[in-house]
Amino acid sequence: MVILPLPVPLENTTVRGIAVEAVCSGERSKSDLYIAIHSNKAGSESPRGTECYYYTSYSQPLAESLTRHVSSYFSNNVYSDGANCNRGAQYSYMWTTKQQDFPSVLIEMGFVSNYEDAMALANSTDQDGIAQAIVDGIKEYVTRSGVSSY
Repeated sequence: MVILPLPVPLENTTVRGIAVEAVCSGERSKSDLYIAIHSNKAGSESPRGTECYYYTSYSQPLAESLTRHVSSYFSNNVYSDGANCNRGAQYSYMWTTKQQDFPSVLIEMGFVSNYEDAMALANSTDQDGIAQAIVDGIKEYVTRSGVSSY
């Protein structure tokens, strides 16, 4: 089970004609992209920021685009020091990233163990901003990659 901290209808959403599946489902074959949306946790309060995991080389550009857009939102709207906490696109073999029929990534949208990240994830204005950053990252990926709807 995946718990989405964003109260927005991301499941089976269409962005510029591209089917985007944002939650785990057994019927992934009709998707163009797979995005698992998570929040991170650490043993201390100091880690913060966003990161995105991918497995296949063609998923890496999507991971980079998503983490760039979401971390930019955090830097400009959440962090009082304006720090860029883009932890980057990370290669990893996970159940959610091993899909090889289409790009699939797992994005960590901040740390629930970090006060600023946790407060942003709980704030409806920041939730909307983070959701928009994810959409902007998808749009950038689609534009740059030339992916088109079937």
